[in-house]
Amino acid sequence: MKRTKFFAVVEDDSEGEGVRVEPSEYLRRLRPHEASARLKAHIESLEDDLRQYSYEDLDIPEKFVKARTLAFELEIVREYLAHLKQAHETIH
Repeated sequence: MKRTKFFAVVEDDSEGEGVRVEPSEYLRRLRPHEASARLKAHIESLEDDLRQYSYEDLDIPEKFVKARTLAFELEIVREYLAHLKQAHETIH
């Protein structure tokens, strides 16, 4: 299992191989607008980190793994932010 400040990635054996992403307790305690702002800032930070890698870096296994991990986390955060915005809009 991988944990970040915002999420936990858990192996999901209920439907075969796969993973399940769960928001952290920290993220669940935030109000929707606060969570949205924090997630947007985190997205910007991940994008900045990912920009540091060039195509040549991806030929180096260690750098490839780091870039892939950043890209995976970035996708998770973007998806969760979209879900959060959609859920918040349907409430109001």
